[in-house]
Amino acid sequence: MEKNPGEGEAMAKALKWIKAGWILGIISTLLTLAITLYSMAGHNLLGFNAWYLIDVGFTLGLTYGIYRRSRACAIIMLIYIIESKVLILPRLDAASLPSAIFSSGIVIFFYSMAVWGTISYHRLLKQQAAASKDLPESS
Repeated sequence: MEKNPGEGEAMAKALKWIKAGWILGIISTLLTLAITLYSMAGHNLLGFNAWYLIDVGFTLGLTYGIYRRSRACAIIMLIYIIESKVLILPRLDAASLPSAIFSSGIVIFFYSMAVWGTISYHRLLKQQAAASKDLPESS
């Protein structure tokens, strides 16, 4: 069975989106940590408090899962980010709402593509394994 020439390109694209997902996860986690620490220092910013350190640990774990190409972690991260954006947007004032919606859309897009990347990666691995089983052994 011949190897599909587009398969290498598809794998590269999947890995690119996975990488974008875990890099965004690191950035998002660090921003959440910074805002949480700032709020814990006595400045009330978006209602963040020490409980958000749990959020930092959770997103850090999911980010590591995306780095390890986990479909489950990518999907959970996407759902979690959508949920957190829905909860934070009502706390914003009218002046910052349009830019927050725009940036939330970008973040959701990149996490969606990380989900696509992890699913594609595993599908391509399965196809490669099936194709290698069909090849006769060389001696």
